[in-house]
Amino acid sequence: MLLEEFDVKKYERSLREEGREEGHKLGREVGREEGRNLTLIRQVHKKYAKNLTVEEISEMLEEDPETIRRIYTAIKTAGTADTEKIYAQYLRETENCRNR
Repeated sequence: MLLEEFDVKKYERSLREEGREEGHKLGREVGREEGRNLTLIRQVHKKYAKNLTVEEISEMLEEDPETIRRIYTAIKTAGTADTEKIYAQYLRETENCRNR
């Protein structure tokens, strides 16, 4: 019985390809989550501008009141209508809550 010669370069290339595919998959998942969060922030900001309460917004959007409260706080703290800046503030708020 003959053993096939092990091709190290071919093996390393296949590992890189697997890693690349996994990286792309993770990137898509992260991108989708970020997109959902940005959409939610835009929706909350529109309702915030209409002076609706956290509870009203939470009920309208059928979202967890604590999530809406964090977004609401991020909107106030960021002091801007820039969704990206509000999102960055939201992430800081969320991280602060986790560290408590």
